[in-house]
Amino acid sequence: LGRRHLEDLAMLAAAAEPPVLTREMVRLRKAELISSEYAGILEILETSVTLDMVGGHAEAKAFLRDFVIEPMRRPDLADLVPMGVAFLGPSGTGKTFLANALANDIGLNCVVLKPANVKGGIVGQSERLLAKAFAGIEANAPCLVFWDEIDQGGRRSEGTAGDGGSAVEANAFGALLAFLGDPAHRGTILAVA
Repeated sequence: LGRRHLEDLAMLAAAAEPPVLTREMVRLRKAELISSEYAGILEILETSVTLDMVGGHAEAKAFLRDFVIEPMRRPDLADLVPMGVAFLGPSGTGKTFLANALANDIGLNCVVLKPANVKGGIVGQSERLLAKAFAGIEANAPCLVFWDEIDQGGRRSEGTAGDGGSAVEANAFGALLAFLGDPAHRGTILAVA
């Protein structure tokens, strides 16, 4: 939140009866700002679940604790922090729930990336939206970036010939992969697909 946003929150709190600023007021205002600023490209999730709440998936949870959470918490293991993690499996098996729990257990902001909303209607708009998404992710760092249904991004890039969108979508998909795989983000931006 910028200074103007904080002043707005202070005025809202002063107008409340009794005058009080609550976490919920801040959370709602931040969600409104992110929604308007990032136009459906990014969404911030409030993480409220833990790995202990995840049923089953014992091996996945042990892997996450040993090879993701522990290295993220210990600066001496910074070189061992993965750039990303992929959860594979059919719908309804708890992949999104597991990503949410992972973000909470590490103590990171959880940003949901929605690349399907990146495609713009005019030349150059997709690239501007993508650059805005990258800036938003970096502004929320350290964070976990959750990219649900990453396989759909690859399929969309194989659009019909002549539609003009397939090259843009393929470029956006490649740019997203390059951004999330940038070694400069190791330990600050964790991609979960």
